[in-house]
Amino acid sequence: MMWVCPGVKLCWITDASARDDWLVTQRFLRWGILGVLYGVQYLLLGTIQAEIGAGG
Repeated sequence: MMWVCPGVKLCWITDASARDDWLVTQRFLRWGILGVLYGVQYLLLGTIQAEIGAGG
């Protein structure tokens, strides 16, 4: 892994695999949060429908 550090003390990762890992991590976090929200929504809807089905 190579680091390019200008005088501003900001280090940019020039290694392609590390940069790809960072992009994948960001994408995973973004879609993971959406997936959790949708999963909770479907879980709640499924639970409500199951209770209605069992109660009715």
